[in-house]
Amino acid sequence: MTNTMQDRPEIDHAGSTDNGKMPRLAAFPRPGEHVIVQCKGFRCLGYHDAAGKWRNVRTTQELIGVKGWHRIGDDALTPIP
Repeated sequence: MTNTMQDRPEIDHAGSTDNGKMPRLAAFPRPGEHVIVQCKGFRCLGYHDAAGKWRNVRTTQELIGVKGWHRIGDDALTPIP
């Protein structure tokens, strides 16, 4: 799947960082978007499904204890609120 600007999540400008220049991305990726998921003690390729559950891409098993996530190629972890 090729990401285009239209595929990107909405940006929350009200939740920008302290310097007011970097907008914050939505708290969760789009349903089905493959991201790196950080759990307690490991990380894996996963996705957030339409029901709101985190799942492992390879096994489709639900991931428990997710601490955060980041897009592939992005080093900044987005914590789970």
